[in-house]
Amino acid sequence: MTKKDYIAFAKIFVDAFDRIDAEEPMTVLTLLMKDVINLFRRDNKRFDAERFRDYITDRLKRRSHPGFNPRGLRKNTIELDRAPLFGGERSLSTIAMEIGNDWRPVNYAAKPYVDAMRDLDSINDMYMMDSGREIVLRFLCNAGSWRGETARRIKKELNAMLKGR
Repeated sequence: MTKKDYIAFAKIFVDAFDRIDAEEPMTVLTLLMKDVINLFRRDNKRFDAERFRDYITDRLKRRSHPGFNPRGLRKNTIELDRAPLFGGERSLSTIAMEIGNDWRPVNYAAKPYVDAMRDLDSINDMYMMDSGREIVLRFLCNAGSWRGETARRIKKELNAMLKGR
């Protein structure tokens, strides 16, 4: 997507935000943004959600809308990124983005698998000649040095995917 595309979509959100009569306009805007981000990610794996959020935040700041809290928008959409949209499991690309945000720098042995997971939706997808299941297994084998609350949660989530839960 070009800068012009991001700006055009940001304008759509800002216009929608102006028409919201709900008590919690930030919640409505956040959910709308999450839906669009997921839609674009399915269509284009290279879609930059952070950049998209930044354009919307920038346009809303310029309007100084009374119900707008840019920190709330970023926090709410980041939290929503960690949860599946319609229940069920998250895509591997979403999980890989969270891994990259939390584990800095990603261990050299696990990095190729994190990169591959960014191009996959589920463990049933193929990445070149490898299945998503194999990629996740190799990632888990090389992620022993990744520690912390996020690491435990994501490793548990990936193991549950592998076991079919």
